[in-house]
Amino acid sequence: SWDMFGNVWTVRTETAQSPQEVRVSPVTQSGGTKFLTVADSGLSPFGLIETLRVSRDGTRVAVIAKSTAGPQLLVGRVVKSATGVSIEGFYPVAPSLVPVTDGVVWASSTTLEVLATLSGATGPEVWDIDVDGWGQQQVPTPPDVVAIAKAPNQPLVVATKSDQIQVFRNDAWQVVGSGTAPSYPG
Repeated sequence: SWDMFGNVWTVRTETAQSPQEVRVSPVTQSGGTKFLTVADSGLSPFGLIETLRVSRDGTRVAVIAKSTAGPQLLVGRVVKSATGVSIEGFYPVAPSLVPVTDGVVWASSTTLEVLATLSGATGPEVWDIDVDGWGQQQVPTPPDVVAIAKAPNQPLVVATKSDQIQVFRNDAWQVVGSGTAPSYPG
């Protein structure tokens, strides 16, 4: 995941038995890559990180963590200090939803789009969720969605199992091409 400063955020797991590391690679003047370990205060009780997305402004992260209870969506804040970077203050968002791995994107600085299943549903749907966890609204979703992309002031884009890329415009889904991984820059 990239923030607006060009920093790349990743999760690294050496082996199934080793602890995970959240890492950030700050942009350097020389163009070199140097990963720094990010302290993930308070994240370990929630399980293994399956997905990490940093907000475009670099102030928050959305995480899909998987524990024995199943996957859940969490939001935490990024704290920068003279000694480094940490992510902390994690809290669950939309606990009634079961998110799909890689199924979260930042729609704006305060809103997430999440590909998730509600208990009893036949397949995943896209949900518009406020990061405070209070507002969640189901978005009309075409069948068999496997990936999503969203950016501020841009339409929602999805990929389906049949390798179609569709865009939600004028309250309708339009096929715009083929592919499996829609994305927006940033």
